[in-house]
Parts: sequence; C-alpha cells; structure tokens
Amino acid sequence: MNLQDLMMLYGVTLGARYTRKQRYFFATQMKEALNGTGWDYQIQTNPKGKTAQRVENIVVGDPSRARTIFVAPYDTPAKSLRPFRYYPFAPEKTMGEERRDTVLRAGLGMVVAILSVPLITLAVSRGGIWLLLLLGAALFLFLGYRVMKGSANEVNFNRASASVAVCMKLVEELRDKKNSVAFVFCDKSVSAYEGYKVLGMSLSQNANVVVLDCLAYGETLVLAHGTLANLRVRKLMEKLPQAKEKNYADEALEKNLLSFFPGGMVLTSGRVEGKDLVVEGTRSAQDHKLDLPRLEKIVQALEAFARD
Repeated sequence: MNLQDLMMLYGVTLGARYTRKQRYFFATQMKEALNGTGWDYQIQTNPKGKTAQRVENIVVGDPSRARTIFVAPYDTPAKSLRPFRYYPFAPEKTMGEERRDTVLRAGLGMVVAILSVPLITLAVSRGGIWLLLLLGAALFLFLGYRVMKGSANEVNFNRASASVAVCMKLVEELRDKKNSVAFVFCDKSVSAYEGYKVLGMSLSQNANVVVLDCLAYGETLVLAHGTLANLRVRKLMEKLPQAKEKNYADEALEKNLLSFFPGGMVLTSGRVEGKDLVVEGTRSAQDHKLDLPRLEKIVQALEAFARD
C-alpha cells in the first residue's frame, strides 16, 4: 500500500482513536494488516500499579534485540473548544492549554445543564401535560454532560495519523530487517505520557528509539535528542538535511518525553516561536493538512537510517 493510501486509512477511515471502541477497531485492523507479513506482534500492557491508566501498546517485532525502534502514538485527542497550541518539547505549556480547555468545557456544560432548571421547576409546579417539559430538561442535562465529557476529534493528520502511516509503510519496506528493527504504537500518549512510560520501562537507557510525532505538516522539521544520541543523530541528519537539530542537555531531558528514552530522538514539525516549537491546528477540523512529498522523503530517510 502506498503512503497516500495509508494516510487515507489511518487519517480518514480510522482517523479518530479517542474512545476505547475506536482504539479497539484500530488495533483489530492493524492485526489484520500484519497477518501474513511475517512480523510478530503483541500487546504491551502496564505493570500493575506502575501507571494510573490502562495502557495497551502495540509492539511489532522484538524491541529487546532491535537496533532501531520506531515509535508512534496511536491514540487521538478530544476536540478542543478553542484554538489549541501543542508544544512537543514544553509539556507544561501543553498542560496549560489542556487546563484552559477543561475549564471552558466545564463552564459551558454547566450553562447548558442549568437551562434544565426552569423546565423542571415549571413541570413540577404545574403537573399534568406540563410534565412533558421534563423531556426537554433531560435533553439539556444530557447535552451538558456531553459537553463536559468531550468528544473525539474526527480529523487527526498531525496528531498523529501521519506517524502511524509512516511506521506502517516502514513495516512493509523493512520486512527483511525483522531481527534488527521494531515498531511500537503507543497508547495514552496524546494527552499524557502513559504509553511512552510503559515502553521506556522495558528498554535500556541507550536504546536507539526514534519517536515520530507531528509529521503531516509544519514549517520546520525538528530532530530533538540528548547527548547519548549524538552519533546516531549525525547519521539521521545526513539523510534528513531539511531537518533542524535540537540538542538537549541531560538535565533538560527530564522536562519532555525524551526522559523516557535518554538515548533516543524525537522527529516532529511545527512553527518555531522563540525557544519553543508550536504545533497549531490540532484537536480541530483544521488537522487535515498534508505535505505528502515531505512525508515520503521522511519515509525514505528513516528506511535508510534503519538499514545503515
């Protein structure tokens, strides 16, 4: 399957992977796609008591013996009520965006739910046919609950269907490298780091991990890493000359997802704003843009890196 078809599959047909049911359909389709390819796959769950949420990472190949491990988050976010700004390397700022959206969602949901009060009061005081107003009150209460709970964002090219498509393309291209390459599709990794945490606990600190984040579009392609990955970065940068390198000091790794993969790298894109990389347009209907030529070059570079 070519990359464009993979983007249609994972970005459109299976583009929402927010609810448990949606993630189950995705995992089922992936197992069907892997059957007959020769790749072994398994579900990696969190050790009991180690993380707050149930995690189901999809592991393709054997990370314990792989020389290169490609990682992509596979869950997708809830729809945001306001323009959302994602900061790949500044999680505290992303959490600030999450909190503002949560507060707005709670406030709006309360307003909608409160609209049921006069209907309930009128129905109870007058009785008879007026009791039908309770149906309207129930509707307002339900709508308020739905607003507060949130719903799946339906289009998620940048977060992170493009990364899933890239990994599945590499699964096809690297079938002769089953002994040296592995892939992990991480659960609970869009609004939290739970999937990354579970994977990180199973790997050595020096594991050659390449995390693929927002790759569908963005002004600047960035390859971030710590000091342990310096030599590997040189090889990948040779194959991705359009990418900008971001080298984090060891103490700075603790502030982003590289803390789980000290010897790894993160490839993502966005707009440079001061010292931060910002990704805009996610968690909304605007997350449908795709720079397919660049994505194809990324696939070629990652394949060459894995074969090096």
